[in-house]
Amino acid sequence: MPWYAGMAAQSHLAGLIICGKASLGDAMIATIAYVGVSLTFKNRFWVARDGIGRRLTFIGIGLAITTLLEWLATSVLDRWQYGADMWVVPVVGIGLAPALQWVIVPTVQLLLLRHIWAYRRA
Repeated sequence: MPWYAGMAAQSHLAGLIICGKASLGDAMIATIAYVGVSLTFKNRFWVARDGIGRRLTFIGIGLAITTLLEWLATSVLDRWQYGADMWVVPVVGIGLAPALQWVIVPTVQLLLLRHIWAYRRA
């Protein structure tokens, strides 16, 4: 949160509410991306199969949605602004932190989910 303008001035409760809403939004993005890959590859258990294409499609869908929402929120709707320390990705104009979040976190999620499914099958 230090990369977002005004967050340091928020109360603890206000910060929790803001972060909670953002987490719910991220969960919705992940769900949409998962369903998108399931429909594209016609398999809802696609994570259990090895395939970099499926994982890249999942990350790509999530990153595209995140980019659109971040751009709308910061450039069009003025819902939030980045702080002075946030690095901004050139051309697309969104913060590096939300962009990297949609590359790192989903990759870890997919690896964990794949491991869980492999364990349950064994």
